[in-house]
Amino acid sequence: MAALTLSVNVPSAGAAPACTAGTESDFNGDGIRDTAVADAEATVDGKVGAGLVRVVLGGGKGVAELSQQLSDMTANPEAGDKFGSSIAVYDADQDGCADLVVGTPYEDVTTAAGPQEDAGAVYVIHGRPAGIGEGSVIDSYTQAGLDGSTVTEAGDLFGVAVAAGTTSHGKPFLAVGVPGEDIGTAQDAGSVHYVQGTTKSTVSQDDPGVPGVVEAHDRFGYALAATDRYLTVGAPGEAIAAESGAGAVALFRHTLDNGRPAVVDGLDENHSALVSGTSEKGDRFGTSLSMVAYRPAGTESEKDALLAIGTPNEDVSDVTDAGAVTVVHVKENGTVSEVNLIDRLSPQVERTPW
Repeated sequence: MAALTLSVNVPSAGAAPACTAGTESDFNGDGIRDTAVADAEATVDGKVGAGLVRVVLGGGKGVAELSQQLSDMTANPEAGDKFGSSIAVYDADQDGCADLVVGTPYEDVTTAAGPQEDAGAVYVIHGRPAGIGEGSVIDSYTQAGLDGSTVTEAGDLFGVAVAAGTTSHGKPFLAVGVPGEDIGTAQDAGSVHYVQGTTKSTVSQDDPGVPGVVEAHDRFGYALAATDRYLTVGAPGEAIAAESGAGAVALFRHTLDNGRPAVVDGLDENHSALVSGTSEKGDRFGTSLSMVAYRPAGTESEKDALLAIGTPNEDVSDVTDAGAVTVVHVKENGTVSEVNLIDRLSPQVERTPW
């Protein structure tokens, strides 16, 4: 697979006149929302687990099937690639048609040093008035292709998580998780590649102010979520005090600080604002993340955010690894407070833990 250099295109005057800006997830620019459904386990061209993504165009305009079989792809479907392990939508080139980001973390990449198994790749498949799929412009990125200061290595899992959107200041952004990245001698410490407009940076717990300490198997970047103001990064292997694998989440703003997103806070179950849980060995707090912009009552815009944090190995009552979700309110000023802790004993949940 070829490594390409990232560039964010600035649209020329009158670009893509048939696209209608302003509608999210609108790949053909007709003003109607479309839906992307990932199937990373799908068999493609006889290759089990190669993966694909189906795009259902709104208004009954058909279904497009996206995979590495598209003619402009730089790699072919292979067993276990898991194309579609992560997806995100944003208007990368700001032409009014949404573009689809597809993570393929188990892609094998050949470098000058030889084959790198499970190094990972990310594809940005551009929407256009004719739809998305065959004929779309496709940007293909390996880790070194996205950031020339890094090295594409086996087991990096580049693209296991992606997040994308437009900042509150109108700039497109893309974040790519690399949880298998080694930092110094710390194996699988993890990192995140971040692109905003034409600015590129790499973030890890080795950077000043980033919460946590670089340790083996932290898996920083295993999960990502974002709004137009905030970016969150899960590190489910993070040790909290003496509790290995308790997990943590780092919270950033899209405001750039020396080219990197500005640090806001670090969250774990021992954080003073999270009152319903305690960091325990193997909880894996931050394994999954979901985040939406939020407008509290009495305010005029969605300057806050609600963040849901998955803890799949949380013990509930006497049930081991039953799991829980912590919902956090992130205020405009960056302060956080717990909204709810949801598990299978919660009144709004129908089932009990097992």
